[in-house]
Amino acid sequence: MHRHRKCRLSLLLPMLFSLALFVTVDARSGAKSEDLPSALPAFVPPPGGGGKFVLRSFDGETVPTRNYSIKCALGELPNFSARRLDDCHSASVVDVVGWPNVGLLHFAIDPNDAQISDGTRAELRDLFEAHNGDEQWYRFSTLLPRNFPSDQAPGVVLAQWHERLASGDALRPPLALRLVGGKFAVTVWNADIYREQAGDGDGATVYRGDVDPRGMINEFVFRIAWNANATGGVTAWRRDGCLLPTPRCQAGPWQQIIKYAGPIGYPQAAGYYFKFGVYTTHHFTERLAVYHFGYRSGQSAASIGTREAIFLQPASESVMHLPPRN
Repeated sequence: MHRHRKCRLSLLLPMLFSLALFVTVDARSGAKSEDLPSALPAFVPPPGGGGKFVLRSFDGETVPTRNYSIKCALGELPNFSARRLDDCHSASVVDVVGWPNVGLLHFAIDPNDAQISDGTRAELRDLFEAHNGDEQWYRFSTLLPRNFPSDQAPGVVLAQWHERLASGDALRPPLALRLVGGKFAVTVWNADIYREQAGDGDGATVYRGDVDPRGMINEFVFRIAWNANATGGVTAWRRDGCLLPTPRCQAGPWQQIIKYAGPIGYPQAAGYYFKFGVYTTHHFTERLAVYHFGYRSGQSAASIGTREAIFLQPASESVMHLPPRN
């Protein structure tokens, strides 16, 4: 039923941000799930208040917010699955007081969280599915707080596109945004890579960042040509974004970070879906918390609000092809 969707402004959050933020969190809410509107073009806080939550900007200004647990206060979000949330702290909607058009999603995992599908995770899944032969665009922003303990886990997944098989089995995510060694990395899986690596490891790396991304708003756009043959491919862009729409913050220029042409996904995939949050299979000893916001998906650049020339013109960078595989 989602197949012919032209565009989805998923969740609540418009594109926003570039304050270097330090974040402290301690929130629980007693609001009931029926207080949530049936549609979320913008977040409307349920009555009863929320947990206290403070954002501290680079110049020392504090921004008051209210925090609403998705699992324990809101119950659900339309068009999304919350099955990959373990407890009240796993994911929250953060309402910025005085800025009704600004919202954040806060995700957190603790060392003692219950394992979900062989890992520790807090993720929301978009119920929309793309299929082999589709072109789909995705846009979202990610913030790692400045005190994020990058040394705690050698590999963390922040966003991933996963296949759905008719058999119910799972392979490896065709595309994933990871934090590896404290830097961003984007990896690809397809049938050849899966066979060569026997399903182990992270897949083939098509992007590796060279800066510490903590304390920065990282806004991403991905254009995916879903196909498990040579006509598949991924193009991606990144820029420094903004959270609060004030004169102090000017979003940076878009820069292309990926131009990969080749198979992505699997011939037998019945569909591909997006999920984001925080997830690791590695041992860690203190809370891992991240923020995402502004997620949209659609069938064109314009449908997700990206009308800049860089998204409409052929890329100047050379196309990346993975090495031939035996």
